[in-house]
Amino acid sequence: MFLLLSLIPALMVGYISFDRYKHTIETIRLRDLSNIAYYKAAAIEALFSSLISHIKVAQQFYNIKTNLPILIQLEDHPNHPMFLSAKKKLDSQLQRMQSILMIHDIQLVNPAGKKVYSSNPAHQNDYLLPLAAPEQMRFPHEKEGLYLSDVFINDRESNQQEMRIGVPIFDFNDRFIGTIVFEVNMARIYKLMQNTMGLGHTGETLIGKQIGQHIVYLNPLRHDASAALNRTILIGNKIGGPIQEAIKKKTGSGQLLDYRGIPVIAAWRYLPLLGWGMVSKIDTHEAFAEIRNLQQIVIFILGITLLLVIALAFSITQAIVRPIDQLSKDVRIIGSGNFNHTVGAYGIDEFGQLSHAFNRMAEDLKKITISRDEMELIVSERTLQLKRSTAELLEAQKTSDRAKHLEEIGTLAAIVAHELRNPLSAMSIAAYNIKRKANNPQLDKHLKTIEDKVIESDRIINNLLSYARIQSPQYEAVRINHVILECFEPFEHVAVTQHNVSCIKRLSATKQLMIDADPYQLKEVMSNILENALDARPATGGKIVVSTDVEAGYVRIHIQDNGSGISPENIERVFAPFFSTKSKGTGLGLAVCQQIIHLHEGMIQVRSEPGIKTVVRISLPIKKAASSASKSDPATA
Repeated sequence: MFLLLSLIPALMVGYISFDRYKHTIETIRLRDLSNIAYYKAAAIEALFSSLISHIKVAQQFYNIKTNLPILIQLEDHPNHPMFLSAKKKLDSQLQRMQSILMIHDIQLVNPAGKKVYSSNPAHQNDYLLPLAAPEQMRFPHEKEGLYLSDVFINDRESNQQEMRIGVPIFDFNDRFIGTIVFEVNMARIYKLMQNTMGLGHTGETLIGKQIGQHIVYLNPLRHDASAALNRTILIGNKIGGPIQEAIKKKTGSGQLLDYRGIPVIAAWRYLPLLGWGMVSKIDTHEAFAEIRNLQQIVIFILGITLLLVIALAFSITQAIVRPIDQLSKDVRIIGSGNFNHTVGAYGIDEFGQLSHAFNRMAEDLKKITISRDEMELIVSERTLQLKRSTAELLEAQKTSDRAKHLEEIGTLAAIVAHELRNPLSAMSIAAYNIKRKANNPQLDKHLKTIEDKVIESDRIINNLLSYARIQSPQYEAVRINHVILECFEPFEHVAVTQHNVSCIKRLSATKQLMIDADPYQLKEVMSNILENALDARPATGGKIVVSTDVEAGYVRIHIQDNGSGISPENIERVFAPFFSTKSKGTGLGLAVCQQIIHLHEGMIQVRSEPGIKTVVRISLPIKKAASSASKSDPATA
């Protein structure tokens, strides 16, 4: 019975551990799906935002405003020299734009909804036909009108799924003269949706749109290749739960039934620009396969353990209980203080050895007395040792978790940076082309502003990547003064010769003082802070002082300048990412410094008296290995 009861705590611990493991796996799976859905939603919205930006730029093309009226006037005479000349001029600009944007066609439409121009050479024979889409795009009263069509099947293009984006065109007197239309082949979107990386054997990403009381799937599905514009579900139905949540303009994740009626874990998002819902999902059976396998193993182990306990209990009852009962009686006699009592011998097995041990113990108790204070001291020492070991284990686990977290952030930041650079690159190309062709000084001024903002955005992305990619320090024994001098000496030359700023160094007398640190990360911290100090210099009489000292097991580095300083309301925000008191800059420098110093288990603080001085203080611990190295170095003494 005792053995059976002893299993209860083990079963409870096992159940709690299994439940936590299950919760962890579910959380990880849902987080991964949310990341995939976020990335693909961002990619789609970035693509369409870029196309909308480009079509609004094309809306103002001088070439279109000049030649579209000619095409409309001569649309019934496509071989007229003026018609061919106008088309040639439009081809030179719009075919290049079509190639850069990787779209299917750029069309110009007259006010009646009839195409008069197509940039796609394959459409040369049908550009005077009406649009294939069921909608007519007209904007007689909307100067800034924008039209996004639903996905439709183009029977003139082998039944391909397409979308159209249109904006009105006005002549130089603001009179409506037609429409410019981007024809977008959905194959580009489908390729992104059908990428199943990270989605296993059953997972997929899908998009849908509400039409009436139904939701129409807009892309081919992994389990239904012909689903695009053919498969629908009724809103309120039990199946297709994830896409219904997305269409309700919700962002979330959970476990629901998909369009097949199969349980899945899913993450969903709403794309407001397009009115679409997006879902990334995996069959529950695949997502939680690890949990089922572990559950089967645990049940098997518990079954074997239960059988062994029952067999062991029966054996103990026959071979152990009786000798223990007699031995207990003898021990009680000895425990009462009768050290002359002799425990009976119970054979040559463990009980016999135990009985002899009790007899020896009784003899030893007559001769030896261990003081209570000595025992308490031993217990205290063992407890302290256990606490230290536990602290070391927790610190090792914390370091491992931090490294993994930093790696995940770096990976996500790299993906986001790559996606942000695509629209920036498109903006830069468009500005360059407009500037080259327009030859308008007033317009050049605005285009220069766009180019400057693109460069500034690219710099922000690079700084954000630097911040996100900060890794755990690669520790080595370094001489702290040497690291400071390697940064300070080239900085001092530039500050004195180019900016007339005096630089003073007051380094600790213990020149060979060593600490455990990553020298490259420390140099990055010093460079950032020195550059900030130089940027804050006064018009005349600038001064920067770098000093070090040692206090309470820490090396302290002080960087002081007499610049404009930081106001009291901003002093608590200087380490926040993207916060800056300068007109230029990304505000990530001090955030990077703080992250590096915290990874070194140190502290960084800023004190400022505006208009008088600002001091940045860095405190780094002198670890045992570095301290030992310092003491063993003769130069230190």
